Amino acid sequence: STLLLSTLSLVSSSYFDDKVEKNKNKEAINAYLTKGNNALGSGNLHSAGRSYEACLRMDPDQRYCLINYASVLVDLNAEESDESMKQQRTKKAQDMLTRVLALHPKDGDAAFNLALLLQDSSNSEEVTREAARLYQVAVQAADTDGEERWDALANMAAAKQEIGEFMGEYGAIRAYERVIVMLEEMVQDKEAYLTQNGNNFENEQYQYLEAELRALNEYLSTLYYGYGTVLSELSNSDCKALQSEDSLLIDWVEPFVKGSGTEKENETDEASAN
Repeated sequence: STLLLSTLSLVSSSYFDDKVEKNKNKEAINAYLTKGNNALGSGNLHSAGRSYEACLRMDPDQRYCLINYASVLVDLNAEESDESMKQQRTKKAQDMLTRVLALHPKDGDAAFNLALLLQDSSNSEEVTREAARLYQVAVQAADTDGEERWDALANMAAAKQEIGEFMGEYGAIRAYERVIVMLEEMVQDKEAYLTQNGNNFENEQYQYLEAELRALNEYLSTLYYGYGTVLSELSNSDCKALQSEDSLLIDWVEPFVKGSGTEKENETDEASAN
């Protein structure tokens, strides 16, 4: 299966439109959220946690404090050696994200983060099936907002593949195609940027951008492998159904193939004329 992308989503202080009950002190709640986000951005996890706790004491259902506090708890586990404490934090983070989804079933960030935590805790079919559903919530939320969540698409593709859901708009095949096209376009943009501006970069900055490009290409190869294995696992009926569907990947690649063919034909014609 495809390598799981394990970076949790955070929500920023720009999400202040959340409606708070009139008897709540909205300014104080937003101030705690901002303070927590600033502390989190500077790597001060304990300070961020205290701010989010203060926010949640005033409003236990504050959506964005719940999401970001869950992320803080997961990050704190990275430096924790006590397994019991790790389990307690993970459980608390899962409960917070579950609470958000109970109140806001289409919240893509909460769905993505909860799916990651579930898959990190178990590889059972039941957990993978629930993770696939949650990744789909994250992808659909991004689609609704006109955003590109290639991390959610990649993880959804892998999870859907594991449970055998290959076909359909949110099946493994279409998810692999979408994320591959997204990353191929990102690679093209980065390559063009490096080619055009390479001489203007300091050596360290250029090496960083090259490493970023290599990482994208390496992950792309993993996605292509996953896509290929899904195609090899299709039943005869699925193969027939696939023939009647448009392929995002073929549609994306075709102009390049045609362009390449035209160039070769021109080269051949020029050689013949000479």
